[in-house]
Amino acid sequence: MYNMDKEKLNNLPKQPGCYLMKNKEGEIIYVGKAKNLFNR
Repeated sequence: MYNMDKEKLNNLPKQPGCYLMKNKEGEIIYVGKAKNLFNR
């Protein structure tokens, strides 16, 4: 479903932060925030 680099995912901080989801054209389709980015 999603094309994500597993090495990058494993290195995400276990801290609060914001994240973006983009479509195939690179347009931002979602902005989120999390208390723990690693778990998100």
